[in-house]
Formats: sequence, C-alpha cells, structure tokens
Amino acid sequence: MGGKKKVYIIEDNGLNRASLESILIVNNFEIVGSTSTAESAWEELQLITVDIVLIDIHLAGEEDGVWLAEKIRAHKNLPFIYLTAYGDAKTIEKIKNTKPNGYLMKPYNTPTLLTTIQIAIDSFRNYNSSLEDKNEEKIIYIKDKYTRIKIKISEIEYIKS
Repeated sequence: MGGKKKVYIIEDNGLNRASLESILIVNNFEIVGSTSTAESAWEELQLITVDIVLIDIHLAGEEDGVWLAEKIRAHKNLPFIYLTAYGDAKTIEKIKNTKPNGYLMKPYNTPTLLTTIQIAIDSFRNYNSSLEDKNEEKIIYIKDKYTRIKIKISEIEYIKS
C-alpha cells in the first residue's frame, strides 16, 4: 500500500492536537479527521477510511478514549494507539482489555511517535494478513450416505446438486 498513511486524532487539548497534526503532516501522514470528543470521533470513523487512530484517554464529553477504543475493537478493524499523560496502574488496568496497538506517554518525542505509529500499522497489517492466510484453507464436509467427506474449498471446481 503506497501513499500517505491516513491518521485520525482524538485529543481534547487544542494545542496538543494542532501540534500533533503538524508533526504528522511534516512527516508525510494525512490527517483524515481530528476531534476533541470520543462521540464525534466514533460518528466520523463510521464514514471514512483510516490507517490508524490516535486516542487520548481523558477527553471532553461524556465518554473517554477507552470507550472509543472498545467501540473500535468491537465494530471496526483498525489499529489504534493511546496518547496519554496518565501511566498509573489504574489507567493501565483500564486500557489493557482494549488491546491497543501502542501506548505513548506525553510528552513524547517525534521519533518515538513516528516509530510507534509505523510499527503499529505494520504489525496490525501483518497480523490481519496472517489471519487471512489461515482462512484461505477453509474446508467443508459433505455427507455421503453415512460418512462425512472433508473437502478444501480451494479445491472445488464446480458443484452440482
């Protein structure tokens, strides 16, 4: 996949969000969306194509970044990275079950940010393609009188009923 990687940012601090956008644009990423609330992010993520989502945990609005991460895991096949100023045990415990593709403590430096994003995108893509490889060998069973015959779907040339 060539071209700029598409990034969506959820950060409630306007200055932090603008700074993050600038860093990413200068480093050849495309910002496809940016907002301060989990709710508006979730609405927009339904409508656009994204390579990775950057999520602040503590946000303005009713819901937090963990809520958004849970929605992404349940309904979208997207990698995401938490960007947060909180690294306490309570926060780590809260986010652990969302299985983030990365976690960066603020303040982070640009090389660490860019490396974390690239690793998250690549490892997510590799994980998904390995799942697809496993799924290629799908099989079906056909009943022939009293026995079941195992057939690889990839070996079926035609079916006649």
